[in-house]
Amino acid sequence: MARTSSKRRDSKGRVLEKGEYQKDTGVYEYRYKDIYGKTKSIYSWRLTAADPQPKGKASCEPLRDMKVAIDKDLHNNIDTYTAQTTTLNDRFDIYIESKINLRRSTKQNYIYMYDKYVRGTVGRMKMCDINYSIIQRLYNDMITKYGFKPNSMESLHTVLNPIFDRAVWDSIIESNPCPKAMKQLRESDAWDKEKKVALTREEQKAFMDFLSTSPKYKHWTNIMVVLLGTGMRIGECHGLTWQSCKFDTGEIIVDHTLNYRKQEDGHCRHYVEFLPKTIAGIRSIPMFDEVRAALLEEKERQDRVGTAGTVIDGLSDWVFTNQYGTVFKPKSINAAITRICKAYNEAECEAAKAEGREPFLLPHFTCHQLRHTFCTRLCEVEPRPKIVQAIMGHAKIETTMDVYAEVEERAKKEAAVRVQGVIFIK
Repeated sequence: MARTSSKRRDSKGRVLEKGEYQKDTGVYEYRYKDIYGKTKSIYSWRLTAADPQPKGKASCEPLRDMKVAIDKDLHNNIDTYTAQTTTLNDRFDIYIESKINLRRSTKQNYIYMYDKYVRGTVGRMKMCDINYSIIQRLYNDMITKYGFKPNSMESLHTVLNPIFDRAVWDSIIESNPCPKAMKQLRESDAWDKEKKVALTREEQKAFMDFLSTSPKYKHWTNIMVVLLGTGMRIGECHGLTWQSCKFDTGEIIVDHTLNYRKQEDGHCRHYVEFLPKTIAGIRSIPMFDEVRAALLEEKERQDRVGTAGTVIDGLSDWVFTNQYGTVFKPKSINAAITRICKAYNEAECEAAKAEGREPFLLPHFTCHQLRHTFCTRLCEVEPRPKIVQAIMGHAKIETTMDVYAEVEERAKKEAAVRVQGVIFIK
């Protein structure tokens, strides 16, 4: 039971408990020592919940209700003062500044996503006021209001989760609300998996056959051959330089990426990321014959028409350049794939109608699925996962094994189709 003093009473004659005071203005004060032993104070115009709100004064929580929360925090070794004065924005700024080894592109992406979707809303709230329901509502809004897909949601969670983890470690809050909110979202109907799958052999062949014979889109053939024949990430491929193409040893050296993002000054521009996505990202990729031929054809084209000699962060001599001799933007390559698939599907529908058959249509896919397609083809013929991991630059063997699992599942289904009606059952 709290100790009381008969000498200290408020203006209504009520005995004030230890640490409670009433100033001449009428406001109540509670003094306590925080978890670091420093004296802190909280204030309120009301001592208990029964007290009316003073006219003309800002709405406030009763002092003794606030004391209960503080006592609970002190019991749990929580820094109440910091929790009540620090916003999520404050914690994000501290967190992002501390990530000195974060890749430039990743850091810019984190800042962009946070500033666009969090800073002006939940970011303004005090850390002590952010609970599971608020984070759950934020995550749900990202899906329903802004159309976030699973990958984007994982990125947002990757930004917020460590901020709250650090707040727990710094004794600012008791628990991190993000993991439970993300778990709930992953298990909900709103979580549209939309798993990116590899192209089948038939889809891959149809795409490349159409591309190589199309007068309008044939100029995209070489970069698509290299993407499909190396499994490089888009930033690695469109940032490829001739110095990295070792024709004498038959390999391609991947040691940087070329990115195009908004910078701190608000302008978008290309820049080279010499720090790879993972340490495993620095690697050597075998130069298959088809890839060699595509690269040599591209070199011959550049020797014939020339390039603008664009220098970006000290690098030049880019393998893939547009009609103006400058490097591509990654989005332009994905946009080209979309246009090519649309043209193919339209032509295929007309041909199928004329021939009285069902059309063989191509699905929507991106550059990343070409990387996944290469990995799948590799897993189909290479029994050693470590070899595939090294070529792909996967940081974890689990990523590689997931592709093997997909290959085995597809092979199982194809085998079931082949034996249908062959195995004697009855």
